[in-house]
Amino acid sequence: MIKRYFWSFLQKIIELFGRFQKNGAAVLMFHHVSDDEAHWRDASISIRQTSFEALIDSLIQSGAVFAPVTDLEKAVGRRAVTVTFDDMFFSAYQNALPVLEENNIPYCVFISDSFIGKEGYLSEKELGELARRPLCTVGFHAKNHLMMRALGSDEVKAELDASALEALLGKKAEYLAFPYGSLYACGFQKAKAAKGRFRYAFSTVSARCTRFWVKRTPYYLPRINVCESNRMSVLQRLR
Repeated sequence: MIKRYFWSFLQKIIELFGRFQKNGAAVLMFHHVSDDEAHWRDASISIRQTSFEALIDSLIQSGAVFAPVTDLEKAVGRRAVTVTFDDMFFSAYQNALPVLEENNIPYCVFISDSFIGKEGYLSEKELGELARRPLCTVGFHAKNHLMMRALGSDEVKAELDASALEALLGKKAEYLAFPYGSLYACGFQKAKAAKGRFRYAFSTVSARCTRFWVKRTPYYLPRINVCESNRMSVLQRLR
């Protein structure tokens, strides 16, 4: 319990400083996107469809530069916005991706093997169609969506084996998002298992992704979670 408090406190300190950052790319993290709040599994990772549309429109109107995750090194020097989705719920596929496609905004979706074909997530057919879209980059979200902290080193390596997803897509998954990617749930030590396996791997530490992060810890990069309750404060940070 003490360790959990320590890592949570350290993350809050990092995120507090992150609120005042002006440089670097803002890698945004979304999950559920739906106006039907009754079907939200967790309000802290859910946003209304109308709010998502308004957020994207506000960013466009403010002149935001949208960059794909594949150009992250350039994005950090342009204060760009990179859009990502964890788990790839069907609600995001249905309600958010058309908004991005219509506005020619690139995005990355992180897929866990264990969710493919389950109710509320994408089928293999839908995922294959998504992977063929020019604006979409498909990344990996671990095999079974487990917390890395609870796993041994061999188990972590097994969780980060993206071969099944790569076989399904017919191409390499170069990007990773750690499930429960906080400093406590994952942390730098366990995250090092992604080093050399993926070009970039992302945490859930809320801060801008700067040149420092990309150079020093490309295996554990920050992202800013966006949900209904914090969407306006996130927008304010990006202006």
